Amino acid sequence: MPILGILSKTRRESLSLAREIRRVAYVTVLDSSDVSHWSGILLYLHDALASVFPEVVRIGPLKSYREPIGIAKRLASWTRKQDHPLWLTKASAKGMARQVEARLEEIKPDAVFCVWHPPVSFLRTQVPVFMFQDCPFEIIQPLYDGMSHFTPAIMEEVKLVERVAAKRCTGIIETSDWAAAEARRLWRLPDEKVASIPFGANVVSSVTTENVDEVIRSRSSEQCSLLWLGKDWERKGGDIAVRTAGLLNQRGIKTKLFVVGADVPSNSRDSFVEAVGFVDKGAESGRKQLEDLLKSCHALILPTKAEAFGIVFLEAAAYAMPSLAPNVMGVGSAVLDGKTGALLPANATADAYADQIESWWKDRPMYESLCRSSLEAYRETFTWEQVARRIRDFMLSRS
Repeated sequence: MPILGILSKTRRESLSLAREIRRVAYVTVLDSSDVSHWSGILLYLHDALASVFPEVVRIGPLKSYREPIGIAKRLASWTRKQDHPLWLTKASAKGMARQVEARLEEIKPDAVFCVWHPPVSFLRTQVPVFMFQDCPFEIIQPLYDGMSHFTPAIMEEVKLVERVAAKRCTGIIETSDWAAAEARRLWRLPDEKVASIPFGANVVSSVTTENVDEVIRSRSSEQCSLLWLGKDWERKGGDIAVRTAGLLNQRGIKTKLFVVGADVPSNSRDSFVEAVGFVDKGAESGRKQLEDLLKSCHALILPTKAEAFGIVFLEAAAYAMPSLAPNVMGVGSAVLDGKTGALLPANATADAYADQIESWWKDRPMYESLCRSSLEAYRETFTWEQVARRIRDFMLSRS
């Protein structure tokens, strides 16, 4: 049974009867049936599309083309402590396109929906082609530690291949208003060709409109529990989160910070910091552990320096937990200021974060109202059901 499970069979059939797009080829470089890839997005997105189109056929994983010159460049890059990823080369993009074309001949879809740009840049097909991503690659690459060491040569290839994809596609979906604006600016595209449609939350929340008040009341009134969730400690502002918790304790608000995902540096292992470590969402025990934290903690704090979107903010909202983050890049489309949390300036200090949390802590009615509106926003905007409908409508409007 698909993870999504959001529409009844009758409802799905009634939605699809008059649709021009009936069979969609869902193209991904990685295996879209594996929940561990891209934080589960590929799997959830597949199930979302399958809820609004009669048939969604997977194409992927795809093989990267390893040309000798590319291999030589990669080996040379390692000597300079850089990287020249082969899956991002122009040759690899052409190879992926040929793989996709072979499958399109078999399945004969009405449209192609591809996650990320390489497979569609040089794709030859007469059907509409749509590209889905969280941000133009050349914008995000210098900001993320896992990609900041890519060679200038590979980034020149990326820029070329991604721009070819942008021109070639029928429509492009970015997950934030900021990323959509950047795509239009970089590739000189008309507004109507690029849509801003967010991710959905990669959780199946047990919090409902019926039990939300019970969940909120179950959160301690004796200790303020904050949740930090991520892998990149420095980029996602783990040090600011620790200082924020320390300031709250100094102000007389007993506070504990739960850190999930990243290793806590030795200089941040204060007594009020609990290092939870890696939580496996693919295992039942891991999902239960994460759900317990999302239900019991008062707020998600993520003072990130760079973020294309941030699905973790949606997951917090799904459990009626407000988020606190800076208004950088795509975060403003994931944290709705005043509804699912609060957005602070990009250069906000730990004092500013502590001030905001203290105001929530001391005004319980305001805090509880924010919790309820977080859940409401999740149900109205950030479920994969809502995302799927918006994707379907955009694809139909461009086909």
